[in-house]
Amino acid sequence: MIWCFTKFEYESLDSLKGMKVALVNDYAYANNLRDYPDMTIVKTLDLPNSFRYLLAKKADVLVADEAVARWTAYGMKIPKGTLHYSKTYFDSTPLHAAVRKDHPEAEKIVSILNNYFKNHAEGKLEALQMLYGLKE
Repeated sequence: MIWCFTKFEYESLDSLKGMKVALVNDYAYANNLRDYPDMTIVKTLDLPNSFRYLLAKKADVLVADEAVARWTAYGMKIPKGTLHYSKTYFDSTPLHAAVRKDHPEAEKIVSILNNYFKNHAEGKLEALQMLYGLKE
């Protein structure tokens, strides 16, 4: 997820050309983000520090996981609507679960997990987002 003040929309790494991008030191960003030569990396200590750089206009954008960033912004009492986030994700990582083949209830566990993620997970996630003020 990309956060900023303007109505910036991320499309590709080239979208960040000429921008000051707040990145947390020692965080493993995907898509070789740190290797993109046409942006200026603004090194920060942590996500709240990245938000402070963004709010102080020392960075143009920050890159963060959406749920973590929304929770951090909520905890920092950044008013909703102050920042814009790109609707296009910078990166997406699928969720996988594994069960040992020799577990006596492996098939049952896999079936329960598959059913849950297929039929309930989205609604539960939305309910949690609403509960914690992370849904706009």
